[in-house]
Amino acid sequence: LNGFSLHEIICDEQDRPTDYRFLAVNPVFERLTGLKGADIIGKTVLQVMPGTEPLWIETYGRVALTGEPAFFESYARELDKYFEVTAFQPAARQFACIFADITERKKTEAALRQSESMYRGLFDLAVDGIMIGSHEGVMIDANQRMCEILGMARDEFLGRHITTLPFTRE
Repeated sequence: LNGFSLHEIICDEQDRPTDYRFLAVNPVFERLTGLKGADIIGKTVLQVMPGTEPLWIETYGRVALTGEPAFFESYARELDKYFEVTAFQPAARQFACIFADITERKKTEAALRQSESMYRGLFDLAVDGIMIGSHEGVMIDANQRMCEILGMARDEFLGRHITTLPFTRE
């Protein structure tokens, strides 16, 4: 279900990671990245994807050189995808990756954030007072206009039961 790849790290004279070589990939790696194992095994990532961000090489270099595993989410510009990656050291100066494509989840999260931002803007700028309560009648949100109508700060309003609010008219 997940992509898998095995690599060796390539370092400069000061033992700083500068690139990495593909040693093995599974069929899911090929499906998720569009890269064929037969075309990339033995090549370096910068030969295959010259625009690879340095963060990938640095992160994998730490794993290969220190043995400390890494778990992260990141965007791969060359592939235009987001990945959730677990990287570990199977042998000295090597690292292996198990990863999943999370691009759709990231796009959905971004759309949700945009929708929430638009809702919040409309809610806060409404000329009418708006309050939102739970099924139990506990206030969970109010816009600025409602706070002005009630003569209360927002933090005073939240968590109160509707029956305890000082409804007044202006």
